[in-house]
Amino acid sequence: MKIKKIKLIPIILFIIFSISCSHKENIRVNISMGDINIVDLDKYIKILYNDFEIKLPKNSFNSKKYVKDFFLNDFSKAVEKKVEYFDTDTDFYKDSKFFLENLKNFSKTLLITGKIKIEIKSRSIIKKIKVKSGKRKKSFVQVQDWKMTSDIVLIDSGTGEKIYEKNFIDNIKDSETSDTKFNFETLFFKTTNKFIKSILNRTKIEDRYLLVK
Repeated sequence: MKIKKIKLIPIILFIIFSISCSHKENIRVNISMGDINIVDLDKYIKILYNDFEIKLPKNSFNSKKYVKDFFLNDFSKAVEKKVEYFDTDTDFYKDSKFFLENLKNFSKTLLITGKIKIEIKSRSIIKKIKVKSGKRKKSFVQVQDWKMTSDIVLIDSGTGEKIYEKNFIDNIKDSETSDTKFNFETLFFKTTNKFIKSILNRTKIEDRYLLVK
């Protein structure tokens, strides 16, 4: 009986192996997928920038110039295309019809504009701070919460249509500095970083499953 058991083991193993090979198995692989939610910048021969509408409670610095310089310089380098200033007396948000009529003078042109709103809330918090003796003690500290809401719009000059429109919200919590310029630039950097990533051609890695017999 002992000899018979030993002879049966190879046969049982063979049957198990055969059954497992006959079943389909899923194998996970990573495949590069192009991002479809992008703006085709190559179809435009020119990019124009028009001033953003900016609402800033404490406008102690020229925020419009700062935003304009970003798009004419930094954004231009990021997309590797020259960006020119669209100098017009019309305002897209106040008179879009007349604004778009002026824009039609430019063929195969993309225009960037938008608006930015800053909200600031001041409050006091208890925080441990260093005193002259080097020790830390609890004290009331005045802080600010900043919120930047940005709407960025890209318009096709030929059709007058918005080919891109997105809202961005960024925050700074418990800022101990009330420096308007510093906080504005910090928030604007966060916003524009997300904006550039959202329009440039990127490659996404997605999981796919292959059936193997």
